[in-house]
Amino acid sequence: MKATKITGIVLAGGKSSRIGTEKGLVKFRNKPLIEYSLNVLKLVVDEILISSNSDSYNAFGYQVLKDEIPESGPMGGIYTGLKASKNEINIVISCDVPLVDTNFLNRLLTFSDDFAAVVPWHEKEFFEPLCAVYNKNLLPVFKEFIDNRNFRIPDFLKTVNTKFLKTGKENGIDPFIFYNINTLKQLEELNFMVNPDK
Repeated sequence: MKATKITGIVLAGGKSSRIGTEKGLVKFRNKPLIEYSLNVLKLVVDEILISSNSDSYNAFGYQVLKDEIPESGPMGGIYTGLKASKNEINIVISCDVPLVDTNFLNRLLTFSDDFAAVVPWHEKEFFEPLCAVYNKNLLPVFKEFIDNRNFRIPDFLKTVNTKFLKTGKENGIDPFIFYNINTLKQLEELNFMVNPDK
């Protein structure tokens, strides 16, 4: 990847209905979930934006963006973030994947000069579009999908120049890093998996 500035966009705009509270503020190992995303981004990007319709994240010191197009799901959050971004290359990461590390983000970025989107892919229709790289030039395509009320990011990815980055330990990407937390039970399970003696 060329020496270029990068923006990190943290998606924290979900309704968190299954967890019953603002998801990014739920604590994992005594730290709000969103801090894991912010801390890993700090090491690789030049600008950080938080996509959320809640004022709860103002305290973290970054610009918080409310969805420009309401009720458009994660696609709308990405669109709003890309529109506000100062940079061509953007790492998008949801606030509920505390195991994602800098090695993985740098792996994504190695393809960002040649592809408009770089997305982890497990197999078949299983993607990780909320932990991926998107070029700002995709804005018109995102807008077209939103205007057509098609919020399925996998559909979007098939229409643009996307690098589907195959996961798997044999490829140097442990799928476990994408473990995301939607319920308190999943939070407990992850705590046990990373701290089995506690």
